[in-house]
Amino acid sequence: MAARLRQQALDTYRRIGASWWRERLEAYALEPAGTGAEIRFHPIDGGLWSVGPATVPAMRGLEYLHHLLGRPGVEVTALELVSAHTGTATVVQADAGPLLDRQALAAYRRRLANLEAQDGLSRSQIAERDALRAQLGAAAGLSGRARGAGSSSERARVAVRKAIVNALARIAELDADLGRHLYERVSTGVTCCYNPDPDRPISWSL
Repeated sequence: MAARLRQQALDTYRRIGASWWRERLEAYALEPAGTGAEIRFHPIDGGLWSVGPATVPAMRGLEYLHHLLGRPGVEVTALELVSAHTGTATVVQADAGPLLDRQALAAYRRRLANLEAQDGLSRSQIAERDALRAQLGAAAGLSGRARGAGSSSERARVAVRKAIVNALARIAELDADLGRHLYERVSTGVTCCYNPDPDRPISWSL
């Protein structure tokens, strides 16, 4: 898949006379992620990024990933990633209280457990089950703790996750192997981390 996309890009660059782009892509020896080859992942001139075999427009998620790749195995808070991107310290604001109080959480969990224990749910019950799952997922943090609404850490968690997911989707379009590796090895949440695969080490050019 990656090789086919690379060839398509080369053909397009030749057809439109984009020699600078063609030469940059030709200079990159395409190898699948995890072969021990050095994989490029860094900003270049013109507000662009060199990511694996491709050159892509800058994305905030690429900056977050770059930060994590430079600190493999280290848990970095979403707040820290946002601060690193903006270059300023993030003002930590207290949350506005839990999204659901304990009594509501307990009631939702009991109802969800009851639905999941049943066979042959009706369409309305399936919709209710899915809605409960979504609500509990939004309201519960790590280890099922209630997640606060409106806190700095919660806003950072949502923003960083969205940015990283968008960047990973773009990378996967260009290089399926590299995209798959990052999908599997990058975790997001209140803390984020790149966990290298010990069986398929990658040397990153950052």
